[in-house]
Amino acid sequence: MLGKNNDIRKKIKKIANRPGLSPLSVYRQGIFGFWNCNLTEIRGLNALNIAGVSTFASPLDINGDIDVDGHTNLDNLSVAGVSTFTGAVNTTNVVVGDFLDVGSNIKLGNAGVITATSFSGDGSALTGLSADKIFENNTKVEVVDSGTGYITAEVDGTEALRIKENGYFGLGTNSPVQDLHIRRDNAALRIETPSGSTLQISSGGAGAFFGTISNHNLAFMISNSEKMSLTTAGHLIPGNDSQHDLGLTGTRWRNLYADTLYGDGANLTNLPAGAPVGGASTNTVFFENDKEVAVNYQITSTKNAMTAGPVAINAGIAVTVPSGCAWTIV
Repeated sequence: MLGKNNDIRKKIKKIANRPGLSPLSVYRQGIFGFWNCNLTEIRGLNALNIAGVSTFASPLDINGDIDVDGHTNLDNLSVAGVSTFTGAVNTTNVVVGDFLDVGSNIKLGNAGVITATSFSGDGSALTGLSADKIFENNTKVEVVDSGTGYITAEVDGTEALRIKENGYFGLGTNSPVQDLHIRRDNAALRIETPSGSTLQISSGGAGAFFGTISNHNLAFMISNSEKMSLTTAGHLIPGNDSQHDLGLTGTRWRNLYADTLYGDGANLTNLPAGAPVGGASTNTVFFENDKEVAVNYQITSTKNAMTAGPVAINAGIAVTVPSGCAWTIV
């Protein structure tokens, strides 16, 4: 400890007894040593050694080193240059203006949290995060860049989705072949509005399904214009009255089965206007019929039938006459 030399102590007693410098201060080789001092101001020291408890009411201006053996409590510490701490530094709050340069490691307690707008550098040592995936237990998101890169997401160890390098999006398949490819039992694509209108496309063991889940008409649009609609009552109606055809010349439906036909039948072939059904003459006196029966036919159960003969029934063709009815060939 400084101040052990009696000659130096005697020489400085007068200084030590001055107001503001009690109880004792010793100077030796440019170093002051203090024991339990209460000082108002010290300036211009090359070095300061404090062995006891001291209080400084005014600024402490030290050009050299500060050597503190015991506990130091600083309410406000401003360091203009570089500070080196060889031991532990305990503090409740550290404010860094621009940069915090750490030589090796920063260690937080078990409950510590680091918050920042961005992180850069090597994150390979972070748990729950690897260079190409984010995961927790057996659920993960992985990014692969191997020339034909892709992005996958696994849930409970099973791949749920995949995005390929060409933008194809797969659900339940790791090899999507369309922009959106869904593969699973009873796969379905559901489009729903907040108001409740719902369109669903699905595929199951019984076939494929397309339609509305909600109680709304299913409209078929072209160029944002409704061309046909399937109503909630099951009626298939055109978008406009008398503007659309069912089939075209050269692209015809083979057979049309209907309970009742309405409308103008003037364009029906083999049925000229005004002729009896099945006839080819417009004269009401004459009735003409074919010489061959080429299709299966059943006479109406409440009627009789008559045909001008002779007439042949082709092989494999049957004419059914209900009980109580008659078919007469004249």
